[in-house]
Amino acid sequence: MRVVVLLAMIAVVSAALNATEANNKTEAPHIAMVRSNKCHIYDPEQCHKCAKNGVEDCVKCMMEEENCCLLPHKSIDWKTKKSREYCSQWLKKK
Repeated sequence: MRVVVLLAMIAVVSAALNATEANNKTEAPHIAMVRSNKCHIYDPEQCHKCAKNGVEDCVKCMMEEENCCLLPHKSIDWKTKKSREYCSQWLKKK
């Protein structure tokens, strides 16, 4: 009888952990946005100020979270690619 109760308790704990894990995966972007309360909107177009001293400096500027240029939950590769696209476009116009 004790073994059955123990197995039932393990099953309940395991199910709860799996549910929490699934919930964390689906809420990750939302949590990232809430944590950075300073940025109410993320818009690369507002970051023209970053296009001053070349593409590399522009990319670094856009990647800084306090500038609110890029979505915080996106991957570093995505952010780098988008930053380069915008910076190259802006620096060509100058």
